[in-house]
Amino acid sequence: MLNRTHEVVEASGGNQALEIITQERQFDLVLCDLVMSDGDGMVFYEALSGVGPDLRKRVLFMSGGACTPRASEFIGKHEIVVIDKPLRARELLLIVERKIAGLLEADF
Repeated sequence: MLNRTHEVVEASGGNQALEIITQERQFDLVLCDLVMSDGDGMVFYEALSGVGPDLRKRVLFMSGGACTPRASEFIGKHEIVVIDKPLRARELLLIVERKIAGLLEADF
């Protein structure tokens, strides 16, 4: 959905995303699911402390609505933005633009 307006780099999961970030740290935004095939978004977010701590403030989480007590605690502790899936292309683009511009707060 974002390829028309942004340069998008895709990763199959958290481990691959960390490898990509280690090689190239020039990202305006990181879209991350809370639940992924190889770990979860919470583990990925914590791992960013070691490889790209400046990116932590530019992570935008997505969720299909399954929020465990651990995920709820994580969200509150880190004051992160979580957007619900499914998203329409226009809605996603607006959210991404607001996050990049620093206009999207954790209470979105």
